[in-house]
Amino acid sequence: MSPRRPGRLRTRVLIRVLPLVVVGAAALSGCAQIPTGGPVHSGRGVGYHEQDSYVRALPAPPRPGAPPQEIVKGFLDASASFEDGYAVARQFLTPSASQGWDPGTGVTVYAVDPFMALTLQHNDQVTFDAHHVATISDQGVYDPAPPQASVRATFTLARVGGQWRISNLPDGVYLTDIDVSRAYLSVDVYFLDPTGQVLVPDTIFLPRTLGMSTALVKRLLSGPSAWLRPAVTTAFPVGTALAGSVPVVNGLAEVDLTQAALSATPKSRDALSAQLVWTLSQLGDVRAVRITVGGAPFSVSGAPVIQPVDSWRGFDPSALPSDAVGYAVREGRLGSLSNGQFSALSGPAGAGLITLVDPAVDPRAQRLAVLSARRTRLLVGPIGGSLSEVLHGSALSAPSWDDSSVVWVTDTSPAGRSTVWQVRADGKAMRVPVPRLGGQSIVSARISRDGTRMALVTTVAGVARLYVGAVAPGAGLSEPPQILSLRRLDPALTSIKQVTWAAADQLAVLGAVGTGPDSVYIVGLDGQLVVDEPGQPGTVAVAAAPQQPIMIVTKDGQVYELAGHRWVAMLTKASAAFYPG
Repeated sequence: MSPRRPGRLRTRVLIRVLPLVVVGAAALSGCAQIPTGGPVHSGRGVGYHEQDSYVRALPAPPRPGAPPQEIVKGFLDASASFEDGYAVARQFLTPSASQGWDPGTGVTVYAVDPFMALTLQHNDQVTFDAHHVATISDQGVYDPAPPQASVRATFTLARVGGQWRISNLPDGVYLTDIDVSRAYLSVDVYFLDPTGQVLVPDTIFLPRTLGMSTALVKRLLSGPSAWLRPAVTTAFPVGTALAGSVPVVNGLAEVDLTQAALSATPKSRDALSAQLVWTLSQLGDVRAVRITVGGAPFSVSGAPVIQPVDSWRGFDPSALPSDAVGYAVREGRLGSLSNGQFSALSGPAGAGLITLVDPAVDPRAQRLAVLSARRTRLLVGPIGGSLSEVLHGSALSAPSWDDSSVVWVTDTSPAGRSTVWQVRADGKAMRVPVPRLGGQSIVSARISRDGTRMALVTTVAGVARLYVGAVAPGAGLSEPPQILSLRRLDPALTSIKQVTWAAADQLAVLGAVGTGPDSVYIVGLDGQLVVDEPGQPGTVAVAAAPQQPIMIVTKDGQVYELAGHRWVAMLTKASAAFYPG
């Protein structure tokens, strides 16, 4: 699989789980095939073209004399067609209900299965029951529903001209998972880390319509999703808006902004250009972007007037150098893995003079963090030098690094209470509050390489859960960050053992669905399983990174690399394999 620039817009196949069954939604015209191996790329999939066709819903209007249940069923079916402001769906409503109904408050996604039912109550009410798959917020954030969740809605009807019509209904839209797969696209909108130097993807769902370029820029200018907002910023000055649409002609996207954009500083102009170009580069039609204000060129010091889509590589959210390699511990010695070859590093770690429990190398491949044999001490130092203790705890988790040379680790007390710690480059350790964690114990925790999000595997009453939370920076150097807005991403997984970051918008998870064996799952931050690859017998760890092949480690010391559709043996006598971060 050839490398693909991060940020390609995706047409996802939704995967949902009913009891012990995994169901693929559909393979539809214009949809990308689900990848099954090779390197993981942020935003994998094909670019969307404005001229692309898709399977459009062709709803039927109300049938004369239709009973209440048929009217509600017709309304639900017609809601899958959002052209012309849901014109057909509104034919099933009374005039006052049509005027009051707000479909823009979000989408409730339900499953088409035998559980779905429409029940007539009191002659003029119909209750709708179905398996709840997910919700899509008004900002496009896709949140999977808990396992076995159900959805219920009540529709009240009245006669208009002798015909039944819906007179009272909930706001929002109810769509099947197949409708969502057909009519929505998963896309990254790019914001900035607190330093303003690295892009951070905000993965959302948008209706698949003409004018996607305009919809993307409007969504970018409206700001980040509520859950991600504490962790990121934007370079667009307050009040900046589109002056019109965003036409794409001969590969050039024309973005005309309002006068508020002119207040941006030279540094901010570079950053907002990066946000625009990376966001629009997901569209297959776009090869370059021109930014104007009132029709006049928007001056940007770091780029020409016409900015190619490969501009602003310095803002790449992958946060790994292009020459990054993997690492392994073999017979107690730390070494690099390149082209299948293990090369022991110089220094104490490479000579086997340091106990290497859960080692982690920072993204710049300069510093090393390891745990002591009993997992009670965290030691940090130069990758080729001696290590010093920076934290002492009861039961420390595997450490991980962000791009600012900050190492993150969790500690779980004998009573099962977990605490998140960060150790800064100066050696100062700070406790990081996680307000919504409650009494859950943390099994695995990984900071994103840009430092803005934390992936957590927790357990409570023996049930594992996967979360991602936004890392809100502290007010100053003396105040710790907080991990806020925890979002649960694991409704299909019944067992979760480890998580790591595969890309800026994807996680690699070692776990299982139903009663099946452990597999490696790529989970998007839109809450969907993108691909699963059965592991080898005895798989105990997974490693992943942007533009790198997935690796696994088995309990008998074998390291495998995923090549296409199969695992290829790379190394024997190994106790760990990992990528920087």
